Amino acid sequence: MPVSSQGLAFDGTYMWAASYTSTTGSLTRINPSTHAWTSFGDSPAYMTGLAFDGTYIWVEAQDEVVEILPSTGAVIGTYPASNIGVDLAHGDSAIAFDGANVWVLSYGGLGAGTTSAYKF
Repeated sequence: MPVSSQGLAFDGTYMWAASYTSTTGSLTRINPSTHAWTSFGDSPAYMTGLAFDGTYIWVEAQDEVVEILPSTGAVIGTYPASNIGVDLAHGDSAIAFDGANVWVLSYGGLGAGTTSAYKF
């Protein structure tokens, strides 16, 4: 598994880890029983957060939120942070699923010293 992995989510079967460099990322699916892993390359750079909503893996990256189909790693949707009013570039951000919606929280989204949230 890539050494720069961070961000972890569980989809009921597999663990998922986000890995990145300054130019590219990789989403890794891990079998918790066997520790075998499969990497889905060419993902967004600077991935830092993951959430599972019961159907899709949601990836928080530096300038976007990406919705991914877990069975194939295919990108279902890409949501630029600038379009949803959050600033993910500072790294002080989070993503979570509350049972009904995916939430993205970011520091600085409404200006210096503020925090903003967006609900999908």
